[in-house]
Amino acid sequence: MAFLGRYSIGAKLLVAPVLIVALLLMVAGVAWFGMAGQQDVLRSFEQVRFEQYRKTLVASSAAQDTMVGTYAMMVHLMQPGTEVRKEELAQYADDLKASVTELVGIIAASSARPGLNAEEIALYEELKGQVQVFADAVTELTSAAATDPEGSFRRLSLVRKEYDRVFGQISALVRLQDALASEDFASADRMAGQVVKVVIGASVLAVLLALMVSLLVRGQIVGAIRAIEEASIELRSGDLTRRVHVVGNDEVARTARAFNELVDGFQTAVKKVGQVSTVVVASAEQLYGASGRVASGANDQVQAASAVGDTVERMIRSIESIAASASDVRKSASASLQGAEAGRGALQRLLDKIVHMRSAFNDIRGSVGDFVRSTSAITASIAQVKELSGQTNLLALNAAIEAARAGEQGRSFSVVADEVRQLAERSALAANSIDALTRDLGRQSEAVEWSLQEGTQALDDSHRLMGELEGVLEKAGALVNASHRGVDEIAGAVTAQNEGSQDIAASVDQFSRLAGESDQLTRDVTRAVRQLRESAGELDRAVCHFRV
Repeated sequence: MAFLGRYSIGAKLLVAPVLIVALLLMVAGVAWFGMAGQQDVLRSFEQVRFEQYRKTLVASSAAQDTMVGTYAMMVHLMQPGTEVRKEELAQYADDLKASVTELVGIIAASSARPGLNAEEIALYEELKGQVQVFADAVTELTSAAATDPEGSFRRLSLVRKEYDRVFGQISALVRLQDALASEDFASADRMAGQVVKVVIGASVLAVLLALMVSLLVRGQIVGAIRAIEEASIELRSGDLTRRVHVVGNDEVARTARAFNELVDGFQTAVKKVGQVSTVVVASAEQLYGASGRVASGANDQVQAASAVGDTVERMIRSIESIAASASDVRKSASASLQGAEAGRGALQRLLDKIVHMRSAFNDIRGSVGDFVRSTSAITASIAQVKELSGQTNLLALNAAIEAARAGEQGRSFSVVADEVRQLAERSALAANSIDALTRDLGRQSEAVEWSLQEGTQALDDSHRLMGELEGVLEKAGALVNASHRGVDEIAGAVTAQNEGSQDIAASVDQFSRLAGESDQLTRDVTRAVRQLRESAGELDRAVCHFRV
């Protein structure tokens, strides 16, 4: 499993498909070789067995033809007509020689064919010898038939005997061909069975190997990822000594190396931070002690400055009281003037608002008047609808009466008239409801119109009163402006008297302010040093959380 680590994840994922394809190619090769072997067996069966079987049958047929020709010649010898018999006998002799020569040639060609086994060759050799004996016997019979016809009949039994031997050997050869053909068929069948077994075995082996390789690849990838996960959990708990065991050079292995390098860098940084935090804690303690001493000296300076300030304060208190009184009077006069001006502005805005409100009330009154007129028009229309519904009801009653007089022929018209009467009644009810609602809207519109008239009258009265108030405010503003000028003259004199005392007070205030700023700065430094000491302690405790 370790050798898989040298390859990438993509290459690992290709192992199982490539293995399956290779095994399938092997299965295809085995099947091809099996089919080729089976084809060779069938080709051998066709080219050797069938051919030999056919030649054996041809040889048997030739032997039978020779024997038939021999019997025909002997029958011809038994017939009268000696001159004719000699010519025909010569023809029979030529035919028998040709048949015997053909038989010998067939047996010789069959025995010389390649691909025969030892048993076939032995039978063919034996048959070849027997055929030659049979041919010699036939040749002797033919010669005896030409010179000694009576002696040829004695030789016929010998020819028959040799023919039976030839036929027996041909029959044995046919049986051997049948047996060899059966063996070839059995061999082809066994080869096909072996090919099927090899294909099934190779397919099962391919599936098992692919499954095993897939499980191995999965186990390695999942194991490496789980190792990184466990190391991450340990890192989260503060253990910086944990490393991931790296196997191979795939993507997961490179990720594990990067993770280890990250932890190494983090471990080095934490070590440095721990060292620096120790130094910072010691420095913060020293700064805290020094800032305490500086704060004590600054506090003494502030107390001294405060004493000098109290003395100067008592010296200029009387002058400041006069200046303060004059300033208060001036401020009151300015406030009164500003109040008068603000009152005039607010009054003017209020008058503008009242004008806009009166315009809006007039628009609303016009809209309400239009609504009242529309309500009157709706009431007139409803009256017409009620009048029409009443007339429709009367017409429906008259129609019903006429339909009743018509008897059976007017029954359908009576139903229609009844429906029209009911529709007229519902129209009248709806018109009454709408008329009642319209009357209520008319009464409410009249009440709204009366309210709008009252509001318009109130706005006119308010506008008149605001005009009178504006005149009063103008007179008050003139009086306040005169008072403000007098107060300005008094304040100028008091200010000239207060300038000398302000110079002394400014110097004392500057000294006191500087002392206060120094004290505040010292407190800020002390507070910052205290926070630095607390932060350094927290940093030291945080670094101690990690195990490096």
